[in-house]
Amino acid sequence: MQKSPRSVKRDNWSNEVATDESLLVQLEGTKEYSTTGSGPLPEERRSNRDWIKTLLMYAIPVCLGSLAVPLMNLVDTFTVPRLLRREGLDELQSMVSFGIYNRGLPLVQLVTMLATSLSVLFIPAMAEARLKGGPEAVRQQAGLALRWFWLIGLAASAGLAVLAEPINRMLYGDAAGTEALRYMALTAAGSTVSIIAAALLQGLGAVRAPAFSMLAAAGVKALLNVMLVPALGISGAALAGAVAYMLAAGLNVALLARLVALRPAPGAVLAKPALVIAAMSLAAAGTAWVAEALLGGIGIAADRRLAAMGVSLLGIAAGSAVFLLLAARTGLLTATE
Repeated sequence: MQKSPRSVKRDNWSNEVATDESLLVQLEGTKEYSTTGSGPLPEERRSNRDWIKTLLMYAIPVCLGSLAVPLMNLVDTFTVPRLLRREGLDELQSMVSFGIYNRGLPLVQLVTMLATSLSVLFIPAMAEARLKGGPEAVRQQAGLALRWFWLIGLAASAGLAVLAEPINRMLYGDAAGTEALRYMALTAAGSTVSIIAAALLQGLGAVRAPAFSMLAAAGVKALLNVMLVPALGISGAALAGAVAYMLAAGLNVALLARLVALRPAPGAVLAKPALVIAAMSLAAAGTAWVAEALLGGIGIAADRRLAAMGVSLLGIAAGSAVFLLLAARTGLLTATE
């Protein structure tokens, strides 16, 4: 017997009610619903103020952890010119020296910009690995990220240090502050690892630790500026920055290794990278020396800006080629990677 449309509608409504009631029965007593059937618990009905408070609890430490480079620059701005004036320089001379000191910042920030951009990808990737893959997936993700950016930071630091003079001439027309530029190049390794390790920690939910590491590094940077700038000038400030960034990187990596039970092999962390970076540096320096000799042979002075650009680019190309070749041969980078 065929049911009327009204009967069909009533049956459908009854089925929906039965489905809803069975669903409530299944959810009854869980954390998501109250046992009284009155709907979500208070945490499901949180006000906008509660959501904003929770968001700020995570957002503020994450933002502070991302301010490592600007905070270090702020420390330098407030300390280095004053310390230089204490050593006998007038205000104009101290600002000129501080400007020369800042020559290396854009070069180092190119590397940290890459690390910062990619760190945004590692935060959700770590969270996903933690939820779906378990401890082993988290350990693999953390180890891979640290290894890659440790190598990138070391290569950038060594390359910029070895080619500091021709790069300085290429960009600024003279070699003033080359020694400070070499010391500042060392900050690329520490800052890169610090940024990536901070992103991995944030992906694991440890959002406050990178902020504390950054504040500790800034304090050490200020202290070392006071100790080293009077003796070494702007080179002392650059050396202080390298030490402070390595401190921040060490603190973040130590906590990350403890959280995910990461036990990297010393050969993969120190021995093989040292071999690769040494060969890369020799290739870059040797190529730059040969290029300068050839230019001098044809009557082109190496201190000219165009000649310095040619020397720098040839050195970079040679160093990059040797780095990639040896990284693959030693297993630091696999064929799949």
